[in-house]
Amino acid sequence: MTLTVSLLIVVLITTAWLVAYRQYRRLFHFQLMSHGMSFIHHVRRALGHLPQHRGMANAFLNGDQDFREKMTQMQSEIDHDIDAINDCMTRHPLTPVLLTRWDKIQNGWATLKNEVKTISPTDSFERHSVLISEILYIVSDTSDEMRVSEHPDDEKKRIARTTFELLPTIIETIGQARGIGTGAAAKGTLITAVRIKLEFLLGRLDDSLQSAHATIGDVLQKAGGIVV
Repeated sequence: MTLTVSLLIVVLITTAWLVAYRQYRRLFHFQLMSHGMSFIHHVRRALGHLPQHRGMANAFLNGDQDFREKMTQMQSEIDHDIDAINDCMTRHPLTPVLLTRWDKIQNGWATLKNEVKTISPTDSFERHSVLISEILYIVSDTSDEMRVSEHPDDEKKRIARTTFELLPTIIETIGQARGIGTGAAAKGTLITAVRIKLEFLLGRLDDSLQSAHATIGDVLQKAGGIVV
């Protein structure tokens, strides 16, 4: 009888420990997701402003002096974005991999900001695009490293992956098209190479939007019978 009671106590303690551990892991996961989403929220502002700065710089370097002041104002906005991101990181620390990538982004922006008025339009556009690509990578990496895209709910997981992997790419595609178009407008001419590039970006944008629409529409239908 004593052995049976002892065994029962062991089973109960083990079960209670497993339940507590599972709850701890779940809480840790959601806390990690919260930190990651907070960081992505702040990075998203920089992701919106950098393509605008690229377009302004492209217009300015192609001869439109009206964009000088606008470009300077946008640089201040991006500096503010970076300060906000760094402040967020003091409250929600990132993994070493993400910290290394973020340092690369900060250094790249500091150099580009100081040199943008003296480089060629092509060099400016390429360097902006590289920097924006790094931000897209850090959004995707944060989603993975901080397990934002691994939500326990399958449908929320699909939405998270679409939001943090596909939608930022859509933003950048639109930004490239806007930057190229602004430069062409400043020059007052649309050469064949630019037209082909814009058509290519339009095709990529159309494909990405269809994919995002299909995923989000399917999730909404399953969630509430909504026809999209």
